Amino acid sequence: MTTPGLNISVPKVKVLSRHWEDVKLQKQLSRHFGDREYAKWVVVLPPKMVTQLGWKEGMALMAEIDGKGLWIGPASTRSHSRSKAPGERGSANRQVR
Repeated sequence: MTTPGLNISVPKVKVLSRHWEDVKLQKQLSRHFGDREYAKWVVVLPPKMVTQLGWKEGMALMAEIDGKGLWIGPASTRSHSRSKAPGERGSANRQVR
């Protein structure tokens, strides 16, 4: 049954084309300062994934935390941004969980 003049919006859902098991999070020592060690975290992607995405070494990426997930994508890509809820900032187009 439809109601005239009723416009319902349904959010789009992106279906991942492939589930990647071999994405890793690594902790690396960044520097020593005094008696403290500072670490940085690196997300390691398999070469096939980087090729499929068309990403290149050294390209700028942006990231956004979404609950317990992380969305990352090229910093220059705005047209493929994910749907944002009111109050959210930034845009990205790939999800790593």
